[in-house]
Amino acid sequence: MTGIVFEDYIVPKFSYEKNFKFDTESKKINISPDFSCEIIEMNERAEVRLVGKIGSLEEVDAPFFVHIEVVGFFEYQEKESNGIPFENYLTTNAVAILFPYVRSLISDITSRSNEFPSLTMPVINVAKFMLEKDHISYKKVD
Repeated sequence: MTGIVFEDYIVPKFSYEKNFKFDTESKKINISPDFSCEIIEMNERAEVRLVGKIGSLEEVDAPFFVHIEVVGFFEYQEKESNGIPFENYLTTNAVAILFPYVRSLISDITSRSNEFPSLTMPVINVAKFMLEKDHISYKKVD
């Protein structure tokens, strides 16, 4: 058993837009993925919102823009935590739990455009990436 329990997730925002400014003759493609996370802790429970923005509607080297938000719901199991604070579990484990859902949804929606190849995001340590860029916000609500 671990100190954190993943209860469920929802997808409150998920959109794909073709970039009509994309230069189809160009050999350069830049999708510039950007991820951020907002964590709200409420006693022994938490809501973790992972936001991904991939591509652009303004740049000529981006074929599309995808915006996705996945919200995960977690519970803290203090007795099973080995003294590790809930915040530590949320900023690393919870983010890592949600990222495969984001990757899968991005791959799915880009494949359905039927115009460009499916985008498969690489497996990355997204929590480390966001911590280094200071893209994780944490708020504790009593």
